Amino acid sequence: MTDKITTDGITTNQYYELCKTIKDLLNSKAEEYIKNHEVKQFLSDDPFPETEKNKIPDIERVYYLLINRLKNWVCKEQIKKDGGSFWKKKFRNKPYGKCSCGDDFHIGDEIEFHHKIRDGRHPIPTHKKCHAQIKNKK
Repeated sequence: MTDKITTDGITTNQYYELCKTIKDLLNSKAEEYIKNHEVKQFLSDDPFPETEKNKIPDIERVYYLLINRLKNWVCKEQIKKDGGSFWKKKFRNKPYGKCSCGDDFHIGDEIEFHHKIRDGRHPIPTHKKCHAQIKNKK
């Protein structure tokens, strides 16, 4: 497979390597956790319906429980970064400059931020209407 460079600089091979590492870790942890009394109890207390029984082994159920936990963690991490509440409060209290659409900012304007902070780029304040135009151009 050709290793493609993506817009964020992380190559496809690096991404697939990361995914394999995460999958291996989740499989390893599922094998470890399935031996845990509380996990066994959960699986026992929450069985599959009779029609679905034995379609997914318990080890796979634990794997997917871990995937759900991982998704929750990712969402929380993104919310912490994407919220950009510090930047928003600071800017809304003291708007300055012009946005990429050319209008001045004023207190009370409906302001949204383009480029959420999570990917390392500073958020660019835009008027709500302008932000919709920017997003539609992609």
